[in-house]
Amino acid sequence: MPGKGEMRKYNVSNIERLTYEMLVDIIGAIYKAKSHNAYYSPIYGYWEWAQDRWLIQIKDEASKLKRFAEIEEKLGIKHTAYSF
Repeated sequence: MPGKGEMRKYNVSNIERLTYEMLVDIIGAIYKAKSHNAYYSPIYGYWEWAQDRWLIQIKDEASKLKRFAEIEEKLGIKHTAYSF
């Protein structure tokens, strides 16, 4: 909808968006490829590669968030999550 901001799927934190994309979009495409016996199709084969990439990004983001939480705790910063 024009003028209403970003789509709901992208109005979340980066780690939530990455996880959603991997679980819904990527795994759905992989399942579809497997059900069509298109294991090595260049179209569907991309998604298995993409799943690994998204998982690495999720792990990287989780690591950053853990480090930030540790730093905030050491500095005595109390962070309150923003409402979306």
